[in-house]
Amino acid sequence: MLNFCKEPFVGESVKENYQKLVPRIREGKRVKKGITLIAYAGNGKDLFDLIPANEMKLSLRREQDIHVLGIAGSREEAIWLVQGMVMEVYGQTGGFDVRKYFGFR
Repeated sequence: MLNFCKEPFVGESVKENYQKLVPRIREGKRVKKGITLIAYAGNGKDLFDLIPANEMKLSLRREQDIHVLGIAGSREEAIWLVQGMVMEVYGQTGGFDVRKYFGFR
């Protein structure tokens, strides 16, 4: 199941289209190549997973419990967003417990 947080981190390149992208991604429809989701790591050990949004049309991905914290127009932009997220967590807490810090807002 795909869950988007209430106030996700959104890359500059997708800010205008964010409201249109989310329903398409939830429905498993094709979106522009490069759109990348930032989610909690599925393995529980890493901080985040960067997932190409077009993978959400695969039945295997749709069955997984994915908590999306951000969306970017490219993998590179997603990496920049993740960097900012990690710096925010470390700056506020002195640690890297992103799940505790962000919860699922």
